Amino acid sequence: MMREVQSWSICLVAGLLLLGCKPSTADKNSGSSTTPRSNDLVLGQMHWIGKQQVWAATNTWKLKQIWAQPESLLLETQILARLVTTLTSIPATQGGGASAAVATLRPMLEDLLQTESYWELWGVSNKPTTLALAIHLPAERTAFWRLHLTNLLDSLSAGSASPPRVQWDHLEPWTILTLTRSDHPASSPGLPAHFRNKLASTTRPVTDSATNYFLELQLEAGWLQERWGIPALPPLESLHFGMFGAGETVKTRGAATFARPLELPLEAWNIPSNSIGQPLLSFSAGRGFGPYLAAASFWRQRRLGAAPNQIFFWSLDSAPWLHFFSTQSSNAEPQFLALKDFLLEEVNPELMSNRLGSFQWVTNADQVTWRGVPFCNPTVTRSGAMLQGGFVAPTPPHRTLPVEFIQKLTTATNLVYYDWESSGPQVANWLQIAQLMRLAFSRAQLAHTNAAALWLQMLHTNLAFCATSISLESPRTLAFARSSTIGFSSTELQVLADWFDSPSFPRGLYTFVTPRKTLSRRPARASQPSPARPQSRPSASPK
Repeated sequence: MMREVQSWSICLVAGLLLLGCKPSTADKNSGSSTTPRSNDLVLGQMHWIGKQQVWAATNTWKLKQIWAQPESLLLETQILARLVTTLTSIPATQGGGASAAVATLRPMLEDLLQTESYWELWGVSNKPTTLALAIHLPAERTAFWRLHLTNLLDSLSAGSASPPRVQWDHLEPWTILTLTRSDHPASSPGLPAHFRNKLASTTRPVTDSATNYFLELQLEAGWLQERWGIPALPPLESLHFGMFGAGETVKTRGAATFARPLELPLEAWNIPSNSIGQPLLSFSAGRGFGPYLAAASFWRQRRLGAAPNQIFFWSLDSAPWLHFFSTQSSNAEPQFLALKDFLLEEVNPELMSNRLGSFQWVTNADQVTWRGVPFCNPTVTRSGAMLQGGFVAPTPPHRTLPVEFIQKLTTATNLVYYDWESSGPQVANWLQIAQLMRLAFSRAQLAHTNAAALWLQMLHTNLAFCATSISLESPRTLAFARSSTIGFSSTELQVLADWFDSPSFPRGLYTFVTPRKTLSRRPARASQPSPARPQSRPSASPK
């Protein structure tokens, strides 16, 4: 799993590099330089202690155990190769040694994995203009970077009107480089005082924290929302995220601060305890989202009225398909009918190409069921104000929800979201569900020989529990806390595997980048076969 953390680091590095080098209209007229002026903002910070220090640490033994698995090594090798291929725009079939860019980029990425580094992104008027990197490098590696980095950046930014300019500095034990665009006016190569002081004051240039994070990221989120079109109600102000080891677990802490107070009605939990049985593999509960759901454009366009304000998810042991949900709404009937129309009118046409059944409305039971799909029968049912469903039809449980979960929800008055799962079995279950959904919707499946699929299969036998909570820490701040084996939940791991296996990594997901796989139509049987040459009976199985 450490490979996963390293891969996140690579992608963050690449993203910050590209953002720092991308020109913007505001920057061209700003007259900014590598030394931030009084109105410059620190837009992002990232600290990674490096693979060497993680391996030497005594509080990450389970993480290192998963890190050392062959499946993790295979996935890391694939990620690095595809990242180099994408950044250098060289076809993977050309092999090694064909490009100087490949020969220099790959060892630099290895350095970023192995050694401690600290990144800062500065900007004017919320536009990133300057990127600084401080990294622990031995003398020979510093010489390699100084020799090759400028040529590498020139190669990667070929055709750009303003390729990046590199300025070097050194502050023992840090090698420091600052990247700006070449259209910026020449200026003093000196680092800004706050950055230099931070490096000089501690052996680890991290934001003040009582916790020894091995990965920490902090962003002023306004410019990200503007540049990438990320929706948020209300707009985000800042994000903070960090991971640290605790023996057999990884602790994750984070916070999101918004521009104005959040409208989160945290009414008393209305837990459907009589519907949730045992033995549980997972349990999730969320509340307070009603006003934001009701304000969404799709909700208002369909005139669905007051939105549900709480929702619950759970899954049971013994079969992958035993995943369920439940919510209550004062407008359950029109909302069920809108969902029914969506499934019948918009989802059913998508299912036709692979002939895996269709959603059907059971009118005498206010129920919509997907019939004809293998292994399961996804169902949504309305009963009064209650909307329930799952990959199979819910049935009354023999054993009710454990009291510990009820106590967890009711004792934390500011709790917005809680999730608990047995991650190992859930990874395997979600992989089967995801593969079936890819088949049903004509998407390419993860081959069992794919590096990401092999990695998920390995995680199935190595993960323990994952518990996550999100709380309203202040009117404008949501706090995130998690205890897990590797830092991520089973559903997040499915998305990460889909991303890591993308042929154009770090762009896109495998499921959507890979060409669609549709079953061929059954050949029509001839109505009047010729007596001279009788028609053979067509096969009933798809080609």
